[in-house]
Amino acid sequence: NQSNRDAHVLVASLETDEFRDLGIGCMPNWSADGKKIAYCRYGEGVFVRSFEEGSDEEELIDPAGWAIQFSADGLHVAYVKRSDLIIRNVATGEQRAVFAAGNNPYRYIEHNIEWSPDSSRIVFRGHRTTGDIDIATVSTAANGPDLTVCCSGADVAPDFTWQPDGRKFLFPRQIAGQLSQIYEVTAEKNQQPVRYALQPEDRSNSGLDWSRDGKLFSFMSDK
Repeated sequence: NQSNRDAHVLVASLETDEFRDLGIGCMPNWSADGKKIAYCRYGEGVFVRSFEEGSDEEELIDPAGWAIQFSADGLHVAYVKRSDLIIRNVATGEQRAVFAAGNNPYRYIEHNIEWSPDSSRIVFRGHRTTGDIDIATVSTAANGPDLTVCCSGADVAPDFTWQPDGRKFLFPRQIAGQLSQIYEVTAEKNQQPVRYALQPEDRSNSGLDWSRDGKLFSFMSDK
């Protein structure tokens, strides 16, 4: 009898059987130094909390935000706020919207945005006012979004991870009548996604992530 609102943030060690329950939250994301975790709560917004043992310190970043993510360099967080992306400086708290007022082609940006390894771009799945769905990237610099539509997002799940070199990113894609499979696409305009070779063909694959050191690639795989 639980709903998504009952989800807890859990941290599990890859080396021991230790795990910690950090309480109500979802979509957790580590800071670059591993000392803080960003996460969401349904109906309450986006938060950042300390990971120090015994600490319950947390900061409400934005009660209207969603899908918060630390940049790879640890200097910023980004999150979805209605139809825009907000970038916030961790040290100063200064923040700005990616799209200028009146210059946003999207009516809705989905969760699970992802920073590139060099923190220069963010990939997302966006719903245009025309009804089209894009897989696109934007620049994180303050001089403009530099919107690049990489491919159609019609059959793509909003779950992204960049390859360590930052040239391509991956996502789950479920073509009608087929199992969900992981695809990769070059982070340039109007590209054709290609099925990622290192995955089982007879299983449904999703929930993907590269480790930040580029040594491990993990994903969920279901029969």
